[in-house]
Amino acid sequence: MRILICFLAALLFGCNSFGGGKTFQYSTINSLLNGNYNGSFSLEELRKHGDFGIGTYQNLDGEMLLLDGIFYQIRADGNIAKPEAAFKTPFAVVTNFSKDIVCKTGGAVTDLKALYELLDKNIPTVNLVFAVRIEADCAYIKTRSVPAQEKPFKPLVAVTKDQPLFEYKNIKGVLAGFRFPAFAENINVPEYHFHFISEDRTKGGHVLEVKLKSAEIQISASHNFELCLPGTEEFYKSNISGNNRNEINKTEK
Repeated sequence: MRILICFLAALLFGCNSFGGGKTFQYSTINSLLNGNYNGSFSLEELRKHGDFGIGTYQNLDGEMLLLDGIFYQIRADGNIAKPEAAFKTPFAVVTNFSKDIVCKTGGAVTDLKALYELLDKNIPTVNLVFAVRIEADCAYIKTRSVPAQEKPFKPLVAVTKDQPLFEYKNIKGVLAGFRFPAFAENINVPEYHFHFISEDRTKGGHVLEVKLKSAEIQISASHNFELCLPGTEEFYKSNISGNNRNEINKTEK
């Protein structure tokens, strides 16, 4: 099942004058929170919808990062692999990245909250989906990954209680992620969600904290959002309605 939604902006930021791209998502954040980790959408198919994105892999086996058309699997042991096209995902969001906005930090950024505030100052509205790529020189960054799960699957909030953590100092790399509107909170993580990969592509993870020396920020806007829902028995029988903001906050930190 596919749901195609067009977010209509004010005339100043209409599709012809700003952005106009499309963000594609497979499944929902509420489904992932509920423990639906069976992958049923291949990377080969996902790649047709974008060259930039984040998500996870079959059985929650590590963090996904799609960068410049290449998939990376950031595993719980800290290693990074390039999965085959036949690999599947239970949840992912991708877009064909375009540099609609480019800016620099203009100096150090003290923490993740300060980074979010800086980004918000450089976007024209909080009511669109934005993909964000940050070419970063990090004084410090803290990340996590998650280990592959076995059935019966535990909810995501239980899995992340024992998540492996990684801390790096004086490291360059890319923060890749999205900003979703608050009104989409049952579909994706509201506001910002970033994954990181080092310049040499050997380190990374879901971003928990960061201090930047400097960075170039590239932002890609989407007025169109396509949601593809799983056709699995697991998804059909799941109770994924309701507001799960507290669970999302726990899994993101």
